[in-house]
Amino acid sequence: MAQNVLKIRNGIFFLCTKIFDDHTQKWVKSPTHFSNSRIIRFHDIPLLIIDPTDLKEYKKLLIDKDNLHQEHDVKAIELFLAAERNS
Repeated sequence: MAQNVLKIRNGIFFLCTKIFDDHTQKWVKSPTHFSNSRIIRFHDIPLLIIDPTDLKEYKKLLIDKDNLHQEHDVKAIELFLAAERNS
């Protein structure tokens, strides 16, 4: 679960993404910036796609002893980003 919180710092408004930590039962700040997402169309259906770098950082937050599969996802995203840089 994620939530976007509108914050004001030095008179500037910005969104801060927070995710709920099941272990601590608290909301924690996430480096994910959903504002970097883009919309693509697939069979005329608009889909909101998260930026791969932000997805990687989000997945890193999820890695723990109960979610080791997240490491596989992070490695796959890193391979994707490397291939994208080389193309």
